[in-house]
Amino acid sequence: MRRIVFILFLSLGGILFAEGIPLSFGGNLGADMSTPMGYAFNMGFHGDYEFLPDLKVGIQQEFSFASSFFNSNTSAYAKWYTPFDFSFPGFYIIPFIKGNIGVSYLKYKEMYTTAFLIGAEAGIKLDFESVKGLYVEPYFKFGYPYFWGFGVAAGYSLDK
Repeated sequence: MRRIVFILFLSLGGILFAEGIPLSFGGNLGADMSTPMGYAFNMGFHGDYEFLPDLKVGIQQEFSFASSFFNSNTSAYAKWYTPFDFSFPGFYIIPFIKGNIGVSYLKYKEMYTTAFLIGAEAGIKLDFESVKGLYVEPYFKFGYPYFWGFGVAAGYSLDK
């Protein structure tokens, strides 16, 4: 049975890659204002599906941490790429707006709590011509429970 599941898993992965399904995945690094002490370092990963030509929907997981603080944000998002793109030698710049909704788990010293997460991001996507599918997205975000933050995401699109 395990062999069958493994073969089906590999087959599905091969079909998705061969068919050019518009999936992308990546990670992010940044800082946000989510702690009582001030800034916290954050990192995470995301995956999304191109629902419409300029609209992606996906899920993401982020972790923020400082000396005695830990925050785990799990959210679903929708990202809209504006039709105003700029072409430069070697790459394209595409502005985007992203909305998040989800749940946040916070630990500060010995106190634990959960909170509703809602936020928005704005940034630009740098799409490189030399490596098809590779992208980098610097962004600025604001919302609750992290108030505001900034960072950079990088990833790979399978459909390019």
